[in-house]
Amino acid sequence: MRATEAALMQGTPDPVLGSDLATLLVAAAAGTVVAILPLHSALRERDSRRLALAGGAAYALLCLTAWAGVRFVADAFVESMVADPLTLVGFLALAAVVLGLQAAVPVYLHARYALLSPLVALFGLTTLVLYAFLRVRGESEPLVLYALFFGPVLIAGLLAVALAEVGVRRGLAVVAGDS
Repeated sequence: MRATEAALMQGTPDPVLGSDLATLLVAAAAGTVVAILPLHSALRERDSRRLALAGGAAYALLCLTAWAGVRFVADAFVESMVADPLTLVGFLALAAVVLGLQAAVPVYLHARYALLSPLVALFGLTTLVLYAFLRVRGESEPLVLYALFFGPVLIAGLLAVALAEVGVRRGLAVVAGDS
């Protein structure tokens, strides 16, 4: 990269995997696996609450491991977060809750009500989160921004998508009942 290009892109995160395309492909592959896993028949027959809890915990662990692992390998931990261990623990706990809900809600809605749109939304959210977490040295910390702002808004959007699917299904059932 030329010096002028680097100067123009100050504050842009570096993709740890070498390129933005490679980072996006890995994030999308992980998103695909995460979204398809709840469709497995052995999982659908389990208790929907326990499945959602386990899925949310595993998902939060996956995302937080990706975030921390990349920063550890690249030696790119945000100094202000690491300088105060209580702040770091607080943000990690908040992020774990938000990320856990991000997966638990779609898994529960699929296991309990056979909704598919939340799993499609989970694919998109996973791709977005991992794409952001697999990049380092930007102007802001993606974990903090996601846990405080974007995550809760996107979970609400996920619920709106699920409600829209319920509405469409009911509308189709009414139309099918009338004919």
